[in-house]
Amino acid sequence: MTSRPNSQDDDFRFEPVRGLPAVLPRGEKMLWQGSPSWKAVARRALSTRLVIGWSVFVIAMKLVEAAMGQASAAETASAITWMVVLAALALAIISVVIWAATRETIYTITSRRVVLRFGLVADLTINLPYSKIDRADLRLYRDGTGDLPLGLSGTHSLSYVHLWPNVRPWRWQRPEPMLRALPEAAKIGALLGDALRADLERREAAPIPVRIPTEQIETSPASAPAMPTVPGFGQALPAGE
Repeated sequence: MTSRPNSQDDDFRFEPVRGLPAVLPRGEKMLWQGSPSWKAVARRALSTRLVIGWSVFVIAMKLVEAAMGQASAAETASAITWMVVLAALALAIISVVIWAATRETIYTITSRRVVLRFGLVADLTINLPYSKIDRADLRLYRDGTGDLPLGLSGTHSLSYVHLWPNVRPWRWQRPEPMLRALPEAAKIGALLGDALRADLERREAAPIPVRIPTEQIETSPASAPAMPTVPGFGQALPAGE
């Protein structure tokens, strides 16, 4: 499991393969590649609905004040206008930032690993071999998108701040990288599950290399100990045995 910072100057122009820091090794193939839905990220990661809800609440309060005679019609209209302008400006800024961030975010699933490439200010490439992934969860939403958080084995140096927004919410002590706001998340989750199982079967079926210490290897036939005689192995057994 590695993370590789990229300089802003190259802007990923020198990627040998889009979304990957290097050409895949022989025998490894790409299964899927895509980016998050920027609208879904804006709704859930930066809570655009909260901005809209707060604006509606303030406007409603101003209307109540006007109805109770606590504010004139001109004052109410001015306050509502300013609130609408500020809310629209905040939503526009959030939308532009998220659109730019998701445009530079590429998730890649191969037969051996998951790779997350993302970032505007601090560009990162996170390489997650399947041997380091304990589990892959799936959360689906009504809009058809979904999240795929990845539970990692062992210790790691990944930071919640560096991973955001590609990280499972509220897991501060042990951050979990996450493929966020995926279109067709159920299909991608099934694909990742199959890839994880196939890789586990491949690793379990691989022969375990046996290393013999050199001091136990006899280099001269003369120094080899005599083979012990085992009754019943190449000779007749004594009577009664």
